[in-house]
Amino acid sequence: MRSGVTGIVGTAPDAEGATAATLTVEFSASNTRYPITPNWVIAMTHYKLLLQRSWDRKDAINAALADETMGQAAKREGIESMHWWL
Repeated sequence: MRSGVTGIVGTAPDAEGATAATLTVEFSASNTRYPITPNWVIAMTHYKLLLQRSWDRKDAINAALADETMGQAAKREGIESMHWWL
């Protein structure tokens, strides 16, 4: 999905302002092509950003937990002080 979303994101700004009710772009996944609307492209882009943020947080938590120079209290404080919003 990552490369498919990346490939169609560039078309979203151009397509978003279109007025044709039938306007679609193609999204390809698992060797199948799907027609989707510009709003779906934009929603998928937001979803991709949320997923990336989630993985970044997971990596930061794992790094804090693996740091043997920090005590448990310091690890907990570091994790709890992370900003979780976008």
